Amino acid sequence: MSNRYRITAAARVAVSIVSIALAPQAYAQETTIPETTIPEITVTALRAEQTLQRTGSAVTVITREEIARSSARTVDDLLRQSPGLSINTSGGPGQLQNVLLRGAEARHTLVLVDGVRLNDPSTTGGEMDFSAIALDNVERIEVLRGPQSALYGSDAMGGVIQIFTKKGRSGHGGAISVEAGSYGTKETRANLHGAQGPVFYSLGISAFNTDGFSAVGYRIPRIAGTLPPLEADGATRISGDFNIGWRASENLTLEAGVNRTDNRVAIDSVGSYPDVPGNTRTILTRSHLSATHLAFDGLLRSKLTLFSTQTDRTLNTFYRYGAGATDYSSTRFTYGGEREGAEYQGDLRLGAFGQLTLGARTERDKAGQGMNELYPVVTSEATTVKARQTTNSAFGIWSKTIGENWNVSLGARLDDVSGADNLNGGRGGVTFGTWRATSSYLITQTGTKLRGSIGTGAKAPSLYQLYSEYGTNDLAPEKSLGLDIGFDQRINSRLDLSASYFSNSFRNLIDFASTSPPCGATQFTQYFGVKYYGCYVNIARAKTQGAELELKASLVPEFVRLKAAYTYLDAKDETTGLDLARRPKHAARLALELRPREGWLIEPRVTFVGARFDAPGETKPLSGYAKLDAYGEYRISENATAYVRLENITNARYENVLNYGTAGRSGYAGLRVKW
Repeated sequence: MSNRYRITAAARVAVSIVSIALAPQAYAQETTIPETTIPEITVTALRAEQTLQRTGSAVTVITREEIARSSARTVDDLLRQSPGLSINTSGGPGQLQNVLLRGAEARHTLVLVDGVRLNDPSTTGGEMDFSAIALDNVERIEVLRGPQSALYGSDAMGGVIQIFTKKGRSGHGGAISVEAGSYGTKETRANLHGAQGPVFYSLGISAFNTDGFSAVGYRIPRIAGTLPPLEADGATRISGDFNIGWRASENLTLEAGVNRTDNRVAIDSVGSYPDVPGNTRTILTRSHLSATHLAFDGLLRSKLTLFSTQTDRTLNTFYRYGAGATDYSSTRFTYGGEREGAEYQGDLRLGAFGQLTLGARTERDKAGQGMNELYPVVTSEATTVKARQTTNSAFGIWSKTIGENWNVSLGARLDDVSGADNLNGGRGGVTFGTWRATSSYLITQTGTKLRGSIGTGAKAPSLYQLYSEYGTNDLAPEKSLGLDIGFDQRINSRLDLSASYFSNSFRNLIDFASTSPPCGATQFTQYFGVKYYGCYVNIARAKTQGAELELKASLVPEFVRLKAAYTYLDAKDETTGLDLARRPKHAARLALELRPREGWLIEPRVTFVGARFDAPGETKPLSGYAKLDAYGEYRISENATAYVRLENITNARYENVLNYGTAGRSGYAGLRVKW
């Protein structure tokens, strides 16, 4: 069955569902949508609590209720609710997973957990692999789109994704869920949270295992049809998250947290013989300690945070170049990324003059990489990257409500980056400044908010781009200028509509060049007698622009709700004028929340992704696709819920990344119990 036919079939299903839902709308009495469905607070958009009604930024908040209702297995399942994102997964569960915001590179998306950045310093560009993030203790997620370097520094050129973990409340409670389904998938999650006097805590653990399917070639006839039966590539992930806090006094609160995730995945390689026994293991450890103090009758809120993250990865690769039993080569790569530092932030309420946030941050990043050949010869491990750099930053944000309806904010930041003790020599430091301005205006008579933001982004070169065998010590920071304008509209407490136009210009982008000049004659890597030349240079320019739509509507109060998100993206390489790789022009998600009777929830979901190219220069095209999923639950009692999740009901064949397989028709069932 062709992709075009599947897209048409899925679209017809979606239209039919909408038509059925709309039919009884005229007979429904108007009912106010529960406030829990419309989140009111965002923290990420201004580094301090602000109502969504007053923020000038494009931000999506995924609430605790939405996370529980979705029965999502991974973070990307939740992120697909937000417009402006492209998600690329190289195979099934546990495989490499990157998120692109508004057409920016994956390395331009900053990922935070409770304010602590997770991006791995040892990856090529400092990207975050979302497959290493578990959902066992997540409270809510905020997606802030557009350049945010003035607030968060390097890595935030495309936007920020911040994950907040659960905090203890009064009393004690908890939850446990178990799930099993297709591809030999099993998962268990449990969490406890509560408070006893001045002490509050939360604990979450999860264990996930799947037999999976072949990362390369699965359900791709042009590959699978030419090879022997493909072996499955399974994954195992174990995660634990613990937070504890102490209200030492009315004005002082101490908090500490630690998380550890162990992700093990079987992988394949791309080539004539892709089905090989490769594997990777990633261990991610995050910890923080913070103190929050209120002074001057609460006018000044000060927070000091000490933080540390460490990512250890082992990658065992196999490359088969012939059909013979010994026609292969094998190499082991080891990676270590560390980040440690401290940050101070002070929020000062100035009364009629608004609020002023001032802060400073110092952090040290380390990256190490080693490799050794395992076959046909065994070699001792050679260190290919050993580097560190220190970043010192200062930032300030002023915000104010003028009159009762106009809200403005101005922010600026200065980052100074210096390197030392590097394997391939030192380098001079780089310093860059960024700024940001936002504005919003509320028209209370119509329930309309007009908003806009403009700002610059910057990203320091990664340690790999500077100090690997392909590194160039004098790289300049990548920079961008971005803006967006839009509106949020509420109609009769029944409809929430959000629309945005955005534009981003990128310059000094770091790309790989395989010519000399600019690369030196000694810049090469040799594997099994073959030399690969090249280096990283500031040569690329790009521009992205587009539109985002987000809709939440109560079609039949208390019975039918509609949720939709759509993104139009035009992402161009300004050097060639061609489309950037893996950026679909059109992407959409449509979901209907149906409650036919008390205790029941049925939610069909349709995901559309348009055609795009897998490689630069508009080469290696990928067809568009539509995928139909469904979620259903039955509340057995006040504390117990049984659920079923069906994925790819129409069995659509598609690829997120060229040659990498995706799941076929599959089903999962589970039980959640809370107390």
